[in-house]
Amino acid sequence: MIWFRIKRLEEKLRNDEVSDKEGLIYLIGNTLLATSALYISKHPYANELLKFADLTFAILITIAGIWISFNINEKGDGKDYFKRYQALTFVIGLRLLVLMTIVAIVSVIALYPSSDIYKNDGYHLLLMVVTPCIFYYNLYKSFQKLNSPD
Repeated sequence: MIWFRIKRLEEKLRNDEVSDKEGLIYLIGNTLLATSALYISKHPYANELLKFADLTFAILITIAGIWISFNINEKGDGKDYFKRYQALTFVIGLRLLVLMTIVAIVSVIALYPSSDIYKNDGYHLLLMVVTPCIFYYNLYKSFQKLNSPD
C-alpha cells in the first residue's frame, strides 16, 4: 500500500498493478478517515468515554461491513466489487437517510415537548450503533443476492 507517493500510485493504477485486495485496504482506509472526521466535531458528549465508544463502534462496524461484503463478493462471482460497492452504498445510504428522516420527524412529533431525549448520550450512541448496522445489513443482503444463483 502506498501512503503518500501519489505518482507511484498513479503509475500502479495506470499499469493495472493494484489488486482488489489492495483496493479493499484503500477503501477501508478512506472510509475510516471519513468516519473519524465525522466524529471529531460531532455530538457534544457529557462523558468522553461515550464519545470514544461511539467512534470505536463506528470504526468496528465499518471495517466489519466492508470486509464481509468484500468476502461475499469474492466467494460469489468476484466481479467488480468496487463498482458494486459504490452503487449499492449510494442507494442503500439514500434509502436509509429517507427512513431516518421520517423516524426523526415522527419521534419529534410524538415526543414533543419532551424532546430532550435527543440530548441524551445513550440515545445518541444507540442511534450511532443501530443505523450503520442497518446500513451494512442491507449491503450484506444485496451482495448475497448478487452472488446467488437466479
